[in-house]
Amino acid sequence: MLRFRALILFIVAVTLAALPALTSPAFAQGELSQTYSTADGGLTFRHPAEWAVVEQFGTITLASSQAALDALNRAAGLGPGQMTAVIMPPAGLAEQLALMGLSADSGPEALLSDYGALLGASASFSPAQPVPAGDKVAIRTSGAALIGSCER
Repeated sequence: MLRFRALILFIVAVTLAALPALTSPAFAQGELSQTYSTADGGLTFRHPAEWAVVEQFGTITLASSQAALDALNRAAGLGPGQMTAVIMPPAGLAEQLALMGLSADSGPEALLSDYGALLGASASFSPAQPVPAGDKVAIRTSGAALIGSCER
């Protein structure tokens, strides 16, 4: 169960819908009037008041509204103008990856490739695009994967 949860969290992290631009009217929802700090105080950021932020097991989920967060939690599709993002601090990411038998030591492109191989033929990701992240190497991609099905 823990391995499955880690897999779902990682899928959410790398399968964000491709966003046309964060400056589009759908995402320009007002001033950054709220401040969020992680439980350990290691990360602080500002966000619009309409956005929802949840921290569980060291992973932060940010959504453009409570409705978007609820859709994510139900594994339902997001509506027009909705977005979600998952932030995994390095320590949390390493632990989540280790649960799946993966490592980020070879860089984000190699990790994405290894993750795709783990998911199998059902995984499909857009080409990785570099994203500025201070002095760190980061990529952005979108995609989907069929995890499995439940029968009763």
